[in-house]
Amino acid sequence: MKNKWYRPVLYILSTYILHPFLLLLPRVVVLQFANIFGICAFYILRKEREKALSNLTYAFGDSYDDQSRLRLIKRLFVNLSMTACDFALFPKLTLKNINELVNVDGFNRVDDIVNRRKQGLIVITAHLGNWELIASTFVRLGYKGLVLGKKIYYSGYNKIIVDLRESQGVYTFYRSSPPKEILRRLKAGEVLGVLPDQDIDDVEGIFIDFFGKPAYTPIGPAKMSLAAKVPIMLAFMVRQGKRYNLIFDDIIEPVIYENEDKRSAIERITRTWSNIVERYIRMYPDQWVWMHNRWKTKNNKVGV
Repeated sequence: MKNKWYRPVLYILSTYILHPFLLLLPRVVVLQFANIFGICAFYILRKEREKALSNLTYAFGDSYDDQSRLRLIKRLFVNLSMTACDFALFPKLTLKNINELVNVDGFNRVDDIVNRRKQGLIVITAHLGNWELIASTFVRLGYKGLVLGKKIYYSGYNKIIVDLRESQGVYTFYRSSPPKEILRRLKAGEVLGVLPDQDIDDVEGIFIDFFGKPAYTPIGPAKMSLAAKVPIMLAFMVRQGKRYNLIFDDIIEPVIYENEDKRSAIERITRTWSNIVERYIRMYPDQWVWMHNRWKTKNNKVGV
């Protein structure tokens, strides 16, 4: 991909001016800036606003009138801005901060799998609320693990994201890395965080109905779960005002039923977690990244 002149400029401004400035400010002040920035972005970034409105309409049909859609997408821009600012403040996070920032009820279910059952765990989340904060919360509470991601097109932006994660002890394992290492760490009892809620056409996938329309959906989480014999848990970091509520949902066990073959089990597991993700997006539509076209892949490629 061709490098554009403004990318290194934005990287330098973000790394050496904006980020150090934000770290000097109390979080309450940073969030006030984030609110203003999000509103400004809603009006300035017309192309992103129109994409979000189009995808929202495609998913929900006429469930929202024009004014309701605009208000929802404006809230989305503000939420994303606040999430980005909270991500920028990661170097200041401590266990005390986490407990003040996040409602962490429900970790007994994680503890049951990782510490009592002595199993690894795949945590599936979505680009909803503050997804980056989930892994940090796990690490701060003593769980060992990593996140699975893709390198950002510009290395400078990628470095910002990776460095912020590592400031909390969260390490990134790239999709291009050997899968054997992921399986080894899962079998050793570690936690792997994945965000498979987007249309990623360079990974194996199948078409699953998402909001009633076929969407190309990664099968990697299901395959890893069965190969490593570790369960999948759904978790979402939902914004509640200036705090977050970490919600744990269903656990999907790594089983192949008697009436299934491996292909059918992978499809069932993938459909199960995708349906749960859809349910949470319906509950919190102003916190999911509608700028992404979840239905962009239209062909019939299948990769089980």
